[in-house]
Amino acid sequence: MGLLPNREHGKSLDAERSAVVRAELNAILKSSCFSGSKRCQDFLEFIVLQALEGNYDYLTERFLGAELFGRPINYETGTDSIVRVRANDVRRRLAQYYSEGHGSLQVTIDLVSGTYIPEFHWVERKAAEPLLVDSATAELTGSHTAGHGGTIQTSHGTDPVAQRGLRRQWIFMGLLLAAVLGWSISLWLRERALDRSISTLPNTPSMRALWSGFLDSSRETDVVLSDASFQLLQDIGKRPFTLDDYLNRSYISRLQAQASNPEMQSVLDLIASKNFGNASEFRLAQRILTLDRSGSRMRIYNAREYTPALVTQDNMVLIGSQYTNPWQQLFATQLNFIEGDPGATPGIITNKAPKAGEQKTYVPSDTTGYCVVAYLPNPDRNTKALLIEGSSSEATEAGGDFLLSEDKLGGFQKMVNTDNLPYFEVLLKTSQVRGTPITATVEAYRTYAAPH
Repeated sequence: MGLLPNREHGKSLDAERSAVVRAELNAILKSSCFSGSKRCQDFLEFIVLQALEGNYDYLTERFLGAELFGRPINYETGTDSIVRVRANDVRRRLAQYYSEGHGSLQVTIDLVSGTYIPEFHWVERKAAEPLLVDSATAELTGSHTAGHGGTIQTSHGTDPVAQRGLRRQWIFMGLLLAAVLGWSISLWLRERALDRSISTLPNTPSMRALWSGFLDSSRETDVVLSDASFQLLQDIGKRPFTLDDYLNRSYISRLQAQASNPEMQSVLDLIASKNFGNASEFRLAQRILTLDRSGSRMRIYNAREYTPALVTQDNMVLIGSQYTNPWQQLFATQLNFIEGDPGATPGIITNKAPKAGEQKTYVPSDTTGYCVVAYLPNPDRNTKALLIEGSSSEATEAGGDFLLSEDKLGGFQKMVNTDNLPYFEVLLKTSQVRGTPITATVEAYRTYAAPH
């Protein structure tokens, strides 16, 4: 294989080779390695087509972030890793595609780590090779066509040209057989891993009823963690911001406008530039990802690197309140139990429509916390969402325990007296000490139409 010097200025592929690359690209995008991820398809298609046009200046992290993920052109690439995450995913899928024996016999497409400019590797064939294969074929059949149109018998002697051709043919057949065998083994291993992912909870019917909608789905599931710096800025400003404010980052300029002095503006700007996380949320996300034995169904994101494009195509697990993880606001109108505004008592839960025996508000304390856990449809998008909103780290952990425990989830299913687990919303009350939830009980709940 030779590496085409496609990164040198002034050089481009001829029409024939360009067509071969486009055909290989189309085959990759339609393959099982890429068909389940629209975002990876879009990323690979964009960088390959730009490379074919010679637009290498477009293939930078900053430009890709703006063009493919809606980031402002001056966004902080150091703290926003969305392009790097997607490129790594594309590299992994390309490696899987070729390791399974796919691809043409003319060109392979590669994306080397550390760059966003694809490379095209060509299989160069000598012009004489087809003739040698023909000679070998003729020897196998016992005859070949003479140069002047007559048919002559080929002796079974020691013609070196024919022998070399025969050896090449057997080598080629051996390599082809090895590739087919490797692809078959890889496919078997992949299907076996998927089977393990789907059947990972054989004796846990309630957990299977919930999580199979995420593990069995043809769509990926995004586990989205909080942005603690966003919550800190809202606490400082004593005002909430919307998801739109978060996406266009207008909340930063609004807070700076109300700052009393330049020093405070600098502090706000510094906080906004950081991408703080929550250790307990990350541990919970890791526990959720262990359900995905195939390693191909779930991905972790920070709220800051998540995008509206992903909302439209993937299932979601959202961890954190609507003020730490503003993507929760997408479901605010569907929820009955809502966390109060920043500046109020931290973590207070409002019950929008109390039933008999329920409270209007639920106020956490040092030893008591609350967590809203909801399993809901993503409206008009044919996807599902799990929401975990705790009043504290301990309450959030308790919410994760509820979703990852057959005893707790099964107990709730018996409580609602249904064979099929419906969409639901549960308010958990937790007793806790610093860093550890002790107990969690169902304080109130709502159920909705069962998923189809």
